[in-house]
Amino acid sequence: MTDITENQAQSPELVGGLDNILKNGAQRLLAQAIEPEVNVLLAQHSELEIDGGKRAVVRNGDLPERAIQTGLGQVNVRIPKVRPLYHYQQSVTTLPMISDTEH
Repeated sequence: MTDITENQAQSPELVGGLDNILKNGAQRLLAQAIEPEVNVLLAQHSELEIDGGKRAVVRNGDLPERAIQTGLGQVNVRIPKVRPLYHYQQSVTTLPMISDTEH
C-alpha cells in the first residue's frame, strides 16, 4: 500500500474522488432500502385483481430522480412508481419511506 502524505490527502482530486465514491455508495444503499418497501407494498396488494385476472396494483417504472439531502450532500435517487390500475377504485397506501407527491 502506498503512503499518502498529509498534503496529498487534502488535494482536491483525492477528496473529490472519495466524495464521489461515498455518494455513489449512499445512492446504492438508498436504492437497496427502497426496493424492499416496494416489494412489501406489492405483496400486500397481490391478491387484488381487476377484470381478466390482472393485478390491480402494479409497478410501473420509476418516478423522475429526486435529490435527497444526506450528510455527504445531495444524492439523486430513483423512486419506483407503484400505481393502482386506472379502473381500480380502492386507494393504495404510499411507501412509508418516501412520499409520492408527483402524480
